Amino acid sequence: MLFHTLYGRRVNDALARVYAYAAARLKHRDVEMGISDNGFFIAGEDLNEDKIISLVKAKDLRVVLDEAIEKTEILILDLMYVHHHLLIFLMLFLKIQNNPGQNQCN
Repeated sequence: MLFHTLYGRRVNDALARVYAYAAARLKHRDVEMGISDNGFFIAGEDLNEDKIISLVKAKDLRVVLDEAIEKTEILILDLMYVHHHLLIFLMLFLKIQNNPGQNQCN
């Protein structure tokens, strides 16, 4: 499915997440999405465009978007990033030194 919108990258990101979440929930599968300044696309096997568009209602957009963001790994990655930088700051503040082998790599 290809959507051409002129709202900008942030709005396209939100709309892509909503429609991708609806498609994934409908098919019980992961779907691929791509975002640009001028639109977005959703790719997957046997996508039924009419059902996906009918699942997304304007009044429920905020609720579906919150669910879609909660189910992604974005928040976990952001939390890990903040945790890592906080740990580095504390080590520098307390002047604790460790070797690079003690750092966990994900």
